Amino acid sequence: MKKIELRKKEREKKTQDLQKLITAADSNIDSRKADKKKTNKKFQQQQKVKETTAVRWLKATIIL
Repeated sequence: MKKIELRKKEREKKTQDLQKLITAADSNIDSRKADKKKTNKKFQQQQKVKETTAVRWLKATIIL
């Protein structure tokens, strides 16, 4: 009887540990997605600034 209970407890512990790992991996993926979105937005903003600067330079060059 004790062996059965011991095995059951071990299985439950392994199940809990596995669930913790899955939860940690999911939260890690979610945080990476959020970081990627922030980086992508920042890159888009930088592109807009570069384009704006280039357009201003071209306009100034053409007017001169």
